[in-house]
Amino acid sequence: MARKTNVTKNGHDYYRTSLSLGRNSEGKAVVKEFYGKTKKEADEKKQRYRQSISSGYHSDYDKITFGDLMYQWIYSIILKSNRARSTIDRYEGIFRNYIKDSSLYGMKMKNITSGVLQSFYISLHDSGSTQSSIKYLHTFIKMFMQYAVDEGFVGMNSAKSKHISLPVDKKGPKEVVIFTDNELSKITDNLKGHYLEVILKLALGSGLRISELIGLKFSDLDYSKNMLSVRRIVRVNKYINPDGSYHYVREEQSPKTVSSIRDIPLPPTVIEILKRHQVDQEERIVAGMINDSSYVFVTASGEPLNPRNLLRSYKRFLKQIGIEERTFHTCRHTYASKLFENNVPLKVVQTLLGHTDISITANIYTHVSNEKLLDSVCVLDQYLE
Repeated sequence: MARKTNVTKNGHDYYRTSLSLGRNSEGKAVVKEFYGKTKKEADEKKQRYRQSISSGYHSDYDKITFGDLMYQWIYSIILKSNRARSTIDRYEGIFRNYIKDSSLYGMKMKNITSGVLQSFYISLHDSGSTQSSIKYLHTFIKMFMQYAVDEGFVGMNSAKSKHISLPVDKKGPKEVVIFTDNELSKITDNLKGHYLEVILKLALGSGLRISELIGLKFSDLDYSKNMLSVRRIVRVNKYINPDGSYHYVREEQSPKTVSSIRDIPLPPTVIEILKRHQVDQEERIVAGMINDSSYVFVTASGEPLNPRNLLRSYKRFLKQIGIEERTFHTCRHTYASKLFENNVPLKVVQTLLGHTDISITANIYTHVSNEKLLDSVCVLDQYLE
């Protein structure tokens, strides 16, 4: 008996049935079509779709792709949220660098399983992505998949599956890089009279992040107590325009965590440098040489510092004095390592650095802790010889 069909598509005969979904925002009828080799198969597809919609699924659940939905989520929801600009920039960067041109982009949401995600992570790791970057990506995808569940595009968050095992770097965690004692001596010797002298000596003497240094104001300094207060940060944030282009805006913000809002005691040498710097800056303002500013660090004309320009100057300085290029964060790592070397307790270092959790401090500076442990057990030698 010949099977009943009513349409030919790509040279094959099918039975087609349709379902009205109402009208769109323009008033046009929205109709979804279902195809089957037989009338029964097409009707069964339509019935399954009806049941899914009745169960709370989105009307596009069966055809929306991973990449298209993530694009909508980022540009329609994330970009308009009240999240920190640095977080939004990071999310947009993950989408652009890891998802946009990946195998996941064109896959239908209904086909995204824990196995698919596992294979994707392994592929990235084999291509050179680090354990930490994949871990962050997984957290991001997990958040996105929950959005897809909440909106009815999928029935479960496959990224939460206990069967996903993230790749592990064979080399282990990257060791923290610090300035050696010889390098520190070379830096301090060459900083005398240099325009970076105050900011670099403060960075090495306080462990402040670059955004905290640039956000520092003279009102945050208490010379009578040799204290510095961290109350704000300054970042240059990227804003995405409707056409996909972007622009940058320098913004003053509150520190990201409560722990980052802290008071830090300063070495007397740094205090004296800051006092002289404040007097010099006030004299230049009175003389009309620079614009009035409450910020501790400004440009030659008195304008707020741009972190990108500061980083360029810092790298150029290291190159000029013959020190291998290091990140600005090396100043912070050196500060913490020197504290540990001088037996400052872990909890105190955590507070000074503004870390939320003591485990963060302990994990970053494991190499210093291990050296201290070795020194500690060496005292047993006198009992064992």
